[in-house]
Amino acid sequence: CIDGPQCKVTGGYQTDIHSALYMAVITFSTVGFGDIAPKSKLGRCVGSFFMIFGVASFGHLVSELFHLIDDNKNYHRKKSRCTREVFNLIDENETGWISRPEFLRYMLLRQGKVNVDALRQIDQLFDEIDANRNGRLSFEEIE
Repeated sequence: CIDGPQCKVTGGYQTDIHSALYMAVITFSTVGFGDIAPKSKLGRCVGSFFMIFGVASFGHLVSELFHLIDDNKNYHRKKSRCTREVFNLIDENETGWISRPEFLRYMLLRQGKVNVDALRQIDQLFDEIDANRNGRLSFEEIE
């Protein structure tokens, strides 16, 4: 085939943009119906790239879906059921109730989002910033 307008006359094969996009989607999605196939060397090279990229993308999609499902299972597994001993550890001010900050701290530790040393450092930073020692921070203390 001679590229350009002479392609069909010299035995080449050309397609319209809709068919080309259809082939790209079918190849990329790894379906490959077989009704359209690249015939030129360049078309086969581009098609090969789409096939490899499509397989890798599909593998990545399956992996991400697996992680999403697994994270959902782990979330429900990590819900806040605990023993009296653990409850007493969470209830730092010994009121018999767990406050929102106490629960937040417990869940961050339990889910592995933060470790005990990091929480201690945060507490120490808070104490350093809390100039009037009232357990609350004003805008002036933070800025």
